[in-house]
Amino acid sequence: DELLLRGDILVKKGHTLMILENDLMKIGFVVFDSRYKGKYTVTTHLNLRIGAGISKEKITVMPTSAKVDSFGYYVDVNGTSWLMVQYEQYIGFCSEKYLKKQ
Repeated sequence: DELLLRGDILVKKGHTLMILENDLMKIGFVVFDSRYKGKYTVTTHLNLRIGAGISKEKITVMPTSAKVDSFGYYVDVNGTSWLMVQYEQYIGFCSEKYLKKQ
């Protein structure tokens, strides 16, 4: 067994995302779709969050025209796709509505 620490993200077979946050393990289901994989440009100031949805804690704010890389993983929240992306040294989720694929 490997030890997970606060803030660790682990994607396992079946696209299960486990996030250790505030000493609790939260498990959610993330879907992979190759159509979402690639480079994107942020179309407006956009929050990068620890999870999918506006209720999740903000990691940082990405400025308009920032470049992000999408891994192809997403979570559907009320009909909106939230993509798992990397922006600079940060990895988190943001709404696809405010991204333009390059």
